[in-house]
Amino acid sequence: MAEYDVVVIGAGHNGLVNANYLAKSGLKVICVEKNQNIGGGCSTEEVTLPGFKHNLHSTFHGWLPMGPVYKDLNLENYVNYVYPPANHVSLFDNNRSLVVYRSMDLVCKQIEQFSKKDAVTYRRIFKSYKEFIDTVFVPWFFSPPVNQSDLIATLEKSPEGMELYQWMMSTPMNIYNELFESDELKNHLMARVLILGMPHDYYGSGLIAIFAIIKVINPICVGGSRNLAEGLARLLKEQGGEVINNTPVEKIIVKDGAAVGVKTAGGKEIMAKKAVVSNIEPKQTMLGMVGPDKLDEWYVSKVNAFKPDAHAIFGVHYALNDAPKYTHAEKNPDVNMGFSQDIFGNKIEDFTDFFADVRRGIPPRKPAFQCCAPTVHDPTQAPPGKHTAFIWQPVPYNLRGKGPEGWADIAEEYADYLQSIWQEYAPNISGSNILGRFVHDPLKAMEYNNNFIGGGFNAGDMSPDQMGNLRPIVNWAQYRTPIKNLYMCGCSNHPGGSVSGSPGYCAAGIIHDDLGIKRWWKGLV
Repeated sequence: MAEYDVVVIGAGHNGLVNANYLAKSGLKVICVEKNQNIGGGCSTEEVTLPGFKHNLHSTFHGWLPMGPVYKDLNLENYVNYVYPPANHVSLFDNNRSLVVYRSMDLVCKQIEQFSKKDAVTYRRIFKSYKEFIDTVFVPWFFSPPVNQSDLIATLEKSPEGMELYQWMMSTPMNIYNELFESDELKNHLMARVLILGMPHDYYGSGLIAIFAIIKVINPICVGGSRNLAEGLARLLKEQGGEVINNTPVEKIIVKDGAAVGVKTAGGKEIMAKKAVVSNIEPKQTMLGMVGPDKLDEWYVSKVNAFKPDAHAIFGVHYALNDAPKYTHAEKNPDVNMGFSQDIFGNKIEDFTDFFADVRRGIPPRKPAFQCCAPTVHDPTQAPPGKHTAFIWQPVPYNLRGKGPEGWADIAEEYADYLQSIWQEYAPNISGSNILGRFVHDPLKAMEYNNNFIGGGFNAGDMSPDQMGNLRPIVNWAQYRTPIKNLYMCGCSNHPGGSVSGSPGYCAAGIIHDDLGIKRWWKGLV
């Protein structure tokens, strides 16, 4: 029987971040992963042909450099990032496009082709609220959730804050209709909101609409997203910690109301003298590994009520001879150099029709997908001279009348349909240019990583009733659980999905406080 100070369940990036912060304080830590490969959502697999590396979940890690984790753990010594010169590109009818750069002047010049008034408004919003995002929103994102009344009190101190408060209570669609007149700009920004995991019409989620204007950095992990997890694992081992894979945790051992270790599917017990930390969503952690018999009825009901993502992701991954070449580049050559090319229709109202299908359990027949060829910016993800690319299309997880199992019957046909749409914009996605294709439908996504409940990527819907100090369970949003010494550190906790390390980071701070260990890091606030 092995014994450690802390056992972390799940070697996704948040579990590894959490383990590193604890290990650096001198605790003996082990990270236990059920799969052959570590990384969780930071997955990179050769699913088409040997040498072609495909990121099945996360591709860009925009939050990571913004927060404390990258600096605290000196991750520049363990993982490299490349920053595309152009970020998101929206493709519209008649070869019109909108390219977003890191330069505000260049972005506004792009917007002016659709509306000079919108370019002025866009610049004003960016200038007025960039400081707020940096000084209030980012620290909020990398801190345990505060009471909403505290956040509102901060906003009430200025006219700009009150405007943000009004927007926070609204929907992304309402905000963009209020601010802008150009359908193209509104559509482009709404695509950003959707890619961040939010539908267009959630009241109380409006702040994400402002964030989508200001956040324009999309670094790509060199060599594939799993390299972040591998770097974190190397760092953990250097600090005396351990990582074991192919070891599913079957049970969290609870004695006298406290977590004291875990039992693996193979029957091995790994004991924890100080804490057990789960990087797995609450239903599997609390109902599966702990068991409802050890929890009160109210808490069990709340865990059962935890909602999966509002939509799943349907991915189609390609091994290519040549990178996608877009006809839109004839007018704007930078289209081909964007981090991603988005095909989301031409009007913001298209999102209403799109989500109507998703909510009815129908695979949408309106295009609303993100295309990306990481190898344009990071050639190491494919053999020399070759490329990888993918489509991400939001879809329902449960197909009407068939459930998720229905995807097995229609996935290839639906991939053909999306590919045919893509070919209208990038004609070379065809014939001998395609060396291999892998369809990653929601059913396969859940089989690969069942932490992403409902086939999404946030481990739980990011609706306002499951955010902040309500995530994942009301009154239990501080990474603690009703079981003493049992903590949660995954993206089913505040602040939600994305590759930021924030849940793992915040949970580490709470664990330090509970154990009476002084934090070695400074923090943002």
